[in-house]
Amino acid sequence: MATLCINYLNLPSFQNPSEEQVLAGEYGFMEYAILYWLRHLEAGMSSASPDEDSSYQNLTESLEVLVEQYWNEPTASGISISKSLSNRTREVLQHFSHSQSFQRIQLALVLTDKELKHFGDVRPEKYALNFAGVVKAVRSCIETYVRQNSDLVEAGALRTKYGRNLFKCPRFSCNYFTDGFSTREEREKHVERHERPARCTDEHCRGSQIGFATQAQLDRHLKENHPDMTKRHHNFPTDEEIIDSMREASPEPEAAIEHEPQLVPQLQQPLAVPDPAAVPAPEQAEPQSAQLMEIVKRQRTKRVYKCAHCDKTFNKKYNWESHLESHGGTLRWQCVTCKEMFTRKSDLRRHMRSHDPDTTVTCGGVLSDGRKWGCGINFARMDTLRTHHKSKKGRRCIAERDSEEQPTVSAS
Repeated sequence: MATLCINYLNLPSFQNPSEEQVLAGEYGFMEYAILYWLRHLEAGMSSASPDEDSSYQNLTESLEVLVEQYWNEPTASGISISKSLSNRTREVLQHFSHSQSFQRIQLALVLTDKELKHFGDVRPEKYALNFAGVVKAVRSCIETYVRQNSDLVEAGALRTKYGRNLFKCPRFSCNYFTDGFSTREEREKHVERHERPARCTDEHCRGSQIGFATQAQLDRHLKENHPDMTKRHHNFPTDEEIIDSMREASPEPEAAIEHEPQLVPQLQQPLAVPDPAAVPAPEQAEPQSAQLMEIVKRQRTKRVYKCAHCDKTFNKKYNWESHLESHGGTLRWQCVTCKEMFTRKSDLRRHMRSHDPDTTVTCGGVLSDGRKWGCGINFARMDTLRTHHKSKKGRRCIAERDSEEQPTVSAS
Protein backbone atom coordinates (compact mmCIF):
# COMPACT_ATOMS: atom_id res chain seq x y z
CA MET A 1 0.00 0.00 0.00
CA ALA A 2 2.93 2.33 0.70
CA THR A 3 4.31 1.69 -2.79
CA LEU A 4 0.88 2.37 -4.30
CA CYS A 5 0.55 5.74 -2.51
CA ILE A 6 4.10 6.82 -3.37
CA ASN A 7 3.85 5.76 -7.02
CA TYR A 8 0.54 7.63 -7.29
CA LEU A 9 2.12 10.83 -5.96
CA ASN A 10 4.96 10.39 -8.47
CA LEU A 11 2.55 10.61 -11.44
CA PRO A 12 3.32 13.40 -13.97
CA SER A 13 -0.17 14.87 -13.48
CA PHE A 14 0.96 16.40 -10.19
CA GLN A 15 3.68 18.41 -11.92
CA ASN A 16 1.28 20.53 -13.94
CA PRO A 17 -2.39 20.15 -12.92
CA SER A 18 -4.88 20.93 -15.67
CA GLU A 19 -8.62 21.02 -16.24
CA GLU A 20 -8.44 17.91 -18.39
CA GLN A 21 -6.79 15.94 -15.58
CA VAL A 22 -9.31 17.30 -13.08
CA LEU A 23 -12.23 16.09 -15.19
CA ALA A 24 -10.53 12.71 -15.59
CA GLY A 25 -10.60 12.31 -11.82
CA GLU A 26 -6.83 11.89 -11.46
CA TYR A 27 -6.74 13.69 -8.09
CA GLY A 28 -9.46 11.76 -6.27
CA PHE A 29 -6.88 9.74 -4.30
CA MET A 30 -4.60 12.71 -3.51
CA GLU A 31 -5.69 13.48 0.08
CA TYR A 32 -5.48 9.86 1.20
CA ALA A 33 -2.09 9.27 -0.42
CA ILE A 34 -0.56 12.38 1.20
CA LEU A 35 -1.97 11.66 4.66
CA TYR A 36 -1.22 7.92 4.83
CA TRP A 37 1.78 7.05 2.62
CA LEU A 38 4.11 7.41 5.59
CA ARG A 39 1.89 5.35 7.91
CA HIS A 40 1.74 2.51 5.38
CA LEU A 41 5.50 2.74 4.93
CA GLU A 42 6.13 2.42 8.68
CA ALA A 43 3.71 -0.50 8.98
CA GLY A 44 5.16 -2.27 5.95
CA MET A 45 8.78 -1.85 7.05
CA SER A 46 7.99 -3.11 10.55
CA SER A 47 6.34 -6.32 9.35
CA ALA A 48 8.25 -7.14 6.16
CA SER A 49 11.15 -9.58 5.97
CA PRO A 50 14.60 -8.23 5.00
CA ASP A 51 14.86 -11.10 2.48
CA GLU A 52 12.31 -9.47 0.19
CA ASP A 53 14.97 -7.75 -1.90
CA SER A 54 12.77 -6.99 -4.90
CA SER A 55 10.08 -5.29 -2.80
CA TYR A 56 12.63 -3.19 -0.95
CA GLN A 57 14.32 -2.25 -4.20
CA ASN A 58 11.07 -1.13 -5.82
CA LEU A 59 10.01 0.79 -2.73
CA THR A 60 13.42 2.47 -2.39
CA GLU A 61 13.35 3.49 -6.03
CA SER A 62 9.84 4.97 -5.68
CA LEU A 63 10.82 6.78 -2.49
CA GLU A 64 13.90 8.30 -4.15
CA VAL A 65 11.74 9.62 -6.99
CA LEU A 66 9.22 11.04 -4.49
CA VAL A 67 11.93 12.86 -2.55
CA GLU A 68 13.55 14.23 -5.71
CA GLN A 69 10.23 15.38 -7.18
CA TYR A 70 8.91 17.15 -4.05
CA TRP A 71 12.15 18.21 -2.32
CA ASN A 72 11.80 21.60 -0.60
CA GLU A 73 15.32 22.33 0.77
CA PRO A 74 14.39 22.43 4.50
CA THR A 75 16.59 24.31 6.96
CA ALA A 76 17.00 21.27 9.23
CA SER A 77 20.02 18.99 8.75
CA GLY A 78 20.27 15.23 8.86
CA ILE A 79 22.70 15.37 11.76
CA SER A 80 20.39 17.40 13.98
CA ILE A 81 17.42 15.18 13.09
CA SER A 82 19.21 11.89 13.72
CA LYS A 83 19.78 12.76 17.39
CA SER A 84 16.05 12.84 18.13
CA LEU A 85 14.94 9.74 16.21
CA SER A 86 12.83 7.10 17.94
CA ASN A 87 13.87 3.46 17.84
CA ARG A 88 10.99 2.59 15.51
CA THR A 89 11.99 5.32 13.05
CA ARG A 90 15.61 4.14 13.14
CA GLU A 91 14.48 0.62 12.25
CA VAL A 92 12.46 1.91 9.29
CA LEU A 93 15.30 4.11 8.03
CA GLN A 94 17.80 1.25 8.30
CA HIS A 95 16.16 -0.37 5.28
CA PHE A 96 17.15 2.63 3.12
CA SER A 97 20.68 3.16 4.44
CA HIS A 98 22.19 1.88 1.18
CA SER A 99 20.42 4.55 -0.89
CA GLN A 100 22.41 7.49 -2.24
CA SER A 101 19.50 9.73 -1.15
CA PHE A 102 19.50 8.40 2.41
CA GLN A 103 20.00 11.83 4.06
CA ARG A 104 17.08 13.30 2.15
CA ILE A 105 14.90 10.25 2.81
CA GLN A 106 15.67 10.55 6.52
CA LEU A 107 14.69 14.23 6.58
CA ALA A 108 11.59 13.54 4.48
CA LEU A 109 10.28 10.84 6.82
CA VAL A 110 10.95 12.72 10.06
CA LEU A 111 9.78 16.19 9.00
CA THR A 112 6.70 14.88 7.18
CA ASP A 113 5.71 12.96 10.30
CA LYS A 114 5.92 16.18 12.34
CA GLU A 115 4.00 18.11 9.69
CA LEU A 116 1.13 15.61 9.66
CA LYS A 117 0.84 15.64 13.46
CA HIS A 118 1.28 19.37 14.05
CA PHE A 119 -2.03 21.23 14.33
CA GLY A 120 -0.57 24.72 14.10
CA ASP A 121 1.01 26.51 11.17
CA VAL A 122 4.22 25.02 9.78
CA ARG A 123 6.70 27.39 8.19
CA PRO A 124 7.56 26.63 4.56
CA GLU A 125 11.24 26.21 5.40
CA LYS A 126 10.27 23.37 7.76
CA TYR A 127 8.78 21.28 4.94
CA ALA A 128 10.97 18.50 3.59
CA LEU A 129 8.53 17.72 0.78
CA ASN A 130 6.43 20.37 -0.95
CA PHE A 131 3.10 18.56 -0.68
CA ALA A 132 1.38 21.78 0.44
CA GLY A 133 2.26 23.55 -2.80
CA VAL A 134 1.02 20.66 -4.91
CA VAL A 135 -2.26 20.39 -2.97
CA LYS A 136 -2.80 24.14 -3.33
CA ALA A 137 -2.22 24.01 -7.10
CA VAL A 138 -4.52 21.01 -7.64
CA ARG A 139 -7.32 22.47 -5.54
CA SER A 140 -6.95 25.86 -7.19
CA CYS A 141 -7.46 24.15 -10.54
CA ILE A 142 -10.57 22.35 -9.24
CA GLU A 143 -12.04 25.47 -7.67
CA THR A 144 -11.40 27.55 -10.79
CA TYR A 145 -13.31 25.01 -12.84
CA VAL A 146 -16.16 25.08 -10.29
CA ARG A 147 -16.47 28.88 -10.48
CA GLN A 148 -16.46 28.87 -14.29
CA ASN A 149 -18.80 25.89 -14.73
CA SER A 150 -21.19 26.00 -11.79
CA ASP A 151 -24.04 24.56 -13.85
CA LEU A 152 -22.01 21.46 -14.71
CA VAL A 153 -20.99 20.99 -11.12
CA GLU A 154 -24.64 21.10 -10.04
CA ALA A 155 -25.27 18.31 -12.53
CA GLY A 156 -22.64 16.21 -10.78
CA ALA A 157 -19.71 16.40 -13.22
CA LEU A 158 -17.13 16.56 -10.43
CA ARG A 159 -19.04 15.29 -7.41
CA THR A 160 -18.90 11.71 -8.59
CA LYS A 161 -15.09 11.94 -8.61
CA TYR A 162 -14.29 14.28 -5.71
CA GLY A 163 -17.39 14.24 -3.49
CA ARG A 164 -19.96 16.94 -2.71
CA ASN A 165 -17.68 19.20 -0.65
CA LEU A 166 -15.05 20.50 -3.08
CA PHE A 167 -13.67 23.37 -0.94
CA LYS A 168 -11.27 21.91 1.61
CA CYS A 169 -9.02 23.13 4.42
CA PRO A 170 -5.30 23.31 3.49
CA ARG A 171 -4.09 22.13 6.91
CA PHE A 172 -3.11 18.43 6.88
CA SER A 173 -3.98 17.82 10.55
CA CYS A 174 -7.52 19.22 10.20
CA ASN A 175 -10.49 16.89 9.59
CA TYR A 176 -11.72 19.27 6.90
CA PHE A 177 -8.60 18.59 4.85
CA THR A 178 -10.55 15.59 3.52
CA ASP A 179 -14.16 16.42 4.49
CA GLY A 180 -14.27 19.92 2.99
CA PHE A 181 -17.13 22.40 2.60
CA SER A 182 -19.80 22.92 -0.03
CA THR A 183 -18.92 26.59 -0.64
CA ARG A 184 -15.78 28.68 -0.77
CA GLU A 185 -17.18 31.12 1.80
CA GLU A 186 -17.62 28.35 4.38
CA ARG A 187 -14.06 27.17 3.83
CA GLU A 188 -12.59 30.69 4.13
CA LYS A 189 -14.50 31.30 7.36
CA HIS A 190 -13.14 28.01 8.71
CA VAL A 191 -9.54 28.83 7.71
CA GLU A 192 -9.78 32.21 9.45
CA ARG A 193 -10.31 30.41 12.74
CA HIS A 194 -7.05 28.53 12.15
CA GLU A 195 -5.15 31.71 11.37
CA ARG A 196 -6.66 33.89 14.11
CA PRO A 197 -7.19 31.67 17.17
CA ALA A 198 -7.12 34.42 19.86
CA ARG A 199 -10.70 35.66 20.36
CA CYS A 200 -12.09 38.66 22.21
CA THR A 201 -14.25 37.64 25.18
CA ASP A 202 -16.85 40.33 24.42
CA GLU A 203 -19.38 38.50 22.22
CA HIS A 204 -20.63 41.82 20.77
CA CYS A 205 -17.16 42.82 19.54
CA ARG A 206 -15.92 42.05 16.02
CA GLY A 207 -12.81 40.62 17.64
CA SER A 208 -14.94 37.78 18.97
CA GLN A 209 -15.89 36.75 15.43
CA ILE A 210 -12.65 37.57 13.57
CA GLY A 211 -10.09 36.91 16.30
CA PHE A 212 -6.38 37.73 16.41
CA ALA A 213 -3.30 35.90 15.19
CA THR A 214 -1.44 36.10 18.52
CA GLN A 215 -2.25 36.53 22.19
CA ALA A 216 -0.21 39.76 22.21
CA GLN A 217 -2.51 41.28 19.58
CA LEU A 218 -5.56 40.25 21.60
CA ASP A 219 -4.10 41.78 24.77
CA ARG A 220 -3.45 45.04 22.92
CA HIS A 221 -7.01 45.01 21.58
CA LEU A 222 -8.46 44.47 25.05
CA LYS A 223 -6.34 47.27 26.49
CA GLU A 224 -7.36 49.77 23.81
CA ASN A 225 -11.02 48.84 23.32
CA HIS A 226 -12.09 47.08 26.54
CA PRO A 227 -9.99 48.64 29.31
CA ASP A 228 -12.47 47.54 31.97
CA MET A 229 -11.73 43.89 31.07
CA THR A 230 -8.01 44.19 31.77
CA LYS A 231 -6.12 44.57 35.02
CA ARG A 232 -4.98 48.09 35.83
CA HIS A 233 -1.58 47.85 37.46
CA HIS A 234 -0.41 50.63 39.82
CA ASN A 235 -3.66 52.60 39.35
CA PHE A 236 -5.22 52.54 42.81
CA PRO A 237 -8.50 54.45 43.32
CA THR A 238 -8.54 57.68 45.34
CA ASP A 239 -10.71 58.25 48.41
CA GLU A 240 -13.15 60.29 46.36
CA GLU A 241 -13.49 57.50 43.79
CA ILE A 242 -14.18 55.00 46.56
CA ILE A 243 -16.91 57.22 48.02
CA ASP A 244 -18.45 57.75 44.56
CA SER A 245 -18.39 54.02 43.94
CA MET A 246 -20.18 53.34 47.22
CA ARG A 247 -22.80 55.93 46.35
CA GLU A 248 -23.35 54.33 42.94
CA ALA A 249 -23.93 50.91 44.53
CA SER A 250 -26.39 52.21 47.18
CA PRO A 251 -30.00 53.23 46.43
CA GLU A 252 -31.03 56.81 47.10
CA PRO A 253 -33.27 57.04 50.22
CA GLU A 254 -35.87 59.21 48.54
CA ALA A 255 -36.31 56.81 45.64
CA ALA A 256 -36.60 53.85 47.98
CA ILE A 257 -39.37 55.54 50.02
CA GLU A 258 -41.26 56.76 46.97
CA HIS A 259 -41.20 53.64 44.83
CA GLU A 260 -40.58 50.72 47.17
CA PRO A 261 -43.09 49.28 49.70
CA GLN A 262 -42.32 49.66 53.37
CA LEU A 263 -40.23 46.70 54.34
CA VAL A 264 -40.65 46.93 58.15
CA PRO A 265 -43.78 48.99 58.95
CA GLN A 266 -43.59 48.11 62.69
CA LEU A 267 -40.59 50.49 63.08
CA GLN A 268 -42.75 53.54 62.26
CA GLN A 269 -45.38 52.76 64.90
CA PRO A 270 -45.20 53.40 68.67
CA LEU A 271 -43.37 50.78 70.62
CA ALA A 272 -45.72 48.08 71.84
CA VAL A 273 -45.31 44.96 73.91
CA PRO A 274 -45.25 42.06 71.45
CA ASP A 275 -47.62 39.19 71.81
CA PRO A 276 -45.60 36.11 72.89
CA ALA A 277 -47.66 33.99 70.53
CA ALA A 278 -46.74 36.28 67.61
CA VAL A 279 -42.97 36.25 68.30
CA PRO A 280 -41.36 33.88 65.81
CA ALA A 281 -39.23 31.06 67.04
CA PRO A 282 -35.45 31.42 66.61
CA GLU A 283 -35.44 28.95 63.75
CA GLN A 284 -38.08 31.07 61.94
CA ALA A 285 -36.32 34.42 62.52
CA GLU A 286 -33.25 33.50 60.51
CA PRO A 287 -35.14 32.77 57.22
CA GLN A 288 -37.05 36.05 57.60
CA SER A 289 -33.79 37.96 58.05
CA ALA A 290 -32.33 36.35 54.95
CA GLN A 291 -35.52 37.27 53.10
CA LEU A 292 -35.13 40.91 54.08
CA MET A 293 -31.52 40.96 52.91
CA GLU A 294 -32.57 39.51 49.57
CA ILE A 295 -35.13 42.29 49.12
CA VAL A 296 -32.53 44.94 49.96
CA LYS A 297 -30.09 43.44 47.47
CA ARG A 298 -32.70 43.63 44.74
CA GLN A 299 -33.11 47.35 45.44
CA ARG A 300 -29.48 48.00 44.51
CA THR A 301 -29.20 48.67 40.82
CA LYS A 302 -26.07 49.32 38.76
CA ARG A 303 -25.48 52.83 37.54
CA VAL A 304 -25.96 53.13 33.79
CA TYR A 305 -24.14 55.92 31.95
CA LYS A 306 -25.98 57.08 28.82
CA CYS A 307 -24.43 59.10 26.04
CA ALA A 308 -26.28 62.36 25.41
CA HIS A 309 -25.30 62.35 21.72
CA CYS A 310 -26.23 58.77 20.70
CA ASP A 311 -28.05 55.69 21.99
CA LYS A 312 -25.02 53.97 23.55
CA THR A 313 -24.99 53.13 27.24
CA PHE A 314 -22.12 52.11 29.51
CA ASN A 315 -21.81 50.38 32.88
CA LYS A 316 -18.36 51.83 33.53
CA LYS A 317 -17.72 55.52 34.01
CA TYR A 318 -14.28 55.24 32.38
CA ASN A 319 -15.72 53.81 29.14
CA TRP A 320 -18.48 56.44 29.11
CA GLU A 321 -16.01 59.32 29.47
CA SER A 322 -13.76 57.86 26.78
CA HIS A 323 -16.73 57.55 24.43
CA LEU A 324 -17.84 61.15 25.04
CA GLU A 325 -14.51 62.37 23.68
CA SER A 326 -15.44 60.94 20.30
CA HIS A 327 -18.37 63.41 20.09
CA GLY A 328 -16.67 66.68 19.28
CA GLY A 329 -13.87 66.39 21.83
CA THR A 330 -10.70 68.46 21.64
CA LEU A 331 -8.34 67.40 18.85
CA ARG A 332 -5.19 67.13 20.91
CA TRP A 333 -3.42 64.04 19.49
CA GLN A 334 -1.57 64.52 16.19
CA CYS A 335 -0.06 61.93 13.85
CA VAL A 336 3.61 62.77 13.22
CA THR A 337 3.45 61.24 9.74
CA CYS A 338 0.36 62.73 8.09
CA LYS A 339 -0.49 65.44 10.71
CA GLU A 340 -4.06 64.16 11.13
CA MET A 341 -5.59 65.05 14.50
CA PHE A 342 -7.53 62.78 16.89
CA THR A 343 -9.56 63.29 20.04
CA ARG A 344 -8.37 60.11 21.77
CA LYS A 345 -4.91 58.65 22.14
CA SER A 346 -6.20 55.15 21.41
CA ASP A 347 -7.52 56.39 18.05
CA LEU A 348 -4.10 57.85 17.27
CA ARG A 349 -2.33 54.56 18.12
CA ARG A 350 -4.74 52.64 15.90
CA HIS A 351 -4.15 55.12 13.08
CA MET A 352 -0.34 55.00 13.46
CA ARG A 353 -0.35 51.29 12.63
CA SER A 354 -1.53 52.16 9.13
CA HIS A 355 1.84 53.87 8.56
CA ASP A 356 3.96 50.96 9.81
CA PRO A 357 5.32 49.00 6.80
CA ASP A 358 5.99 45.95 8.98
CA THR A 359 2.38 45.53 10.09
CA THR A 360 0.21 47.12 7.39
CA VAL A 361 -1.49 45.17 4.64
CA THR A 362 -2.24 46.69 1.26
CA CYS A 363 -5.13 46.13 -1.09
CA GLY A 364 -3.32 45.35 -4.31
CA GLY A 365 -0.67 43.34 -6.08
CA VAL A 366 0.81 42.52 -9.45
CA LEU A 367 -0.77 40.11 -11.94
CA SER A 368 1.19 37.60 -13.97
CA ASP A 369 1.24 39.94 -16.99
CA GLY A 370 2.69 42.83 -14.96
CA ARG A 371 -0.53 44.79 -14.49
CA LYS A 372 -1.50 45.98 -11.02
CA TRP A 373 -4.76 45.21 -9.24
CA GLY A 374 -6.39 46.79 -6.17
CA CYS A 375 -6.87 50.33 -4.90
CA GLY A 376 -3.53 50.55 -3.05
CA ILE A 377 -5.04 51.57 0.31
CA ASN A 378 -3.12 50.48 3.42
CA PHE A 379 -4.92 48.80 6.32
CA ALA A 380 -3.65 48.29 9.85
CA ARG A 381 -5.13 44.80 10.23
CA MET A 382 -5.83 41.84 7.98
CA ASP A 383 -9.45 41.58 9.14
CA THR A 384 -10.01 45.21 8.07
CA LEU A 385 -8.67 44.35 4.62
CA ARG A 386 -11.00 41.33 4.43
CA THR A 387 -13.94 43.60 5.36
CA HIS A 388 -12.85 45.99 2.61
CA HIS A 389 -12.79 43.15 0.07
CA LYS A 390 -16.36 42.23 1.02
CA SER A 391 -17.59 45.76 0.26
CA LYS A 392 -18.79 46.89 -3.16
CA LYS A 393 -15.56 48.79 -3.83
CA GLY A 394 -13.42 45.93 -2.49
CA ARG A 395 -15.11 43.36 -4.71
CA ARG A 396 -14.10 45.44 -7.70
CA CYS A 397 -10.52 45.45 -6.39
CA ILE A 398 -10.21 41.66 -6.31
CA ALA A 399 -12.37 40.83 -9.32
CA GLU A 400 -9.50 41.13 -11.78
CA ARG A 401 -7.14 39.23 -9.51
CA ASP A 402 -9.54 36.29 -9.17
CA SER A 403 -10.24 36.16 -12.88
CA GLU A 404 -6.52 36.08 -13.76
CA GLU A 405 -5.48 33.62 -11.04
CA GLN A 406 -3.75 30.58 -12.52
CA PRO A 407 -2.58 27.50 -10.58
CA THR A 408 1.13 26.89 -10.65
CA VAL A 409 3.34 24.18 -9.25
CA SER A 410 7.01 24.60 -8.52
CA ALA A 411 8.89 21.36 -8.13
CA SER A 412 12.57 20.88 -7.70
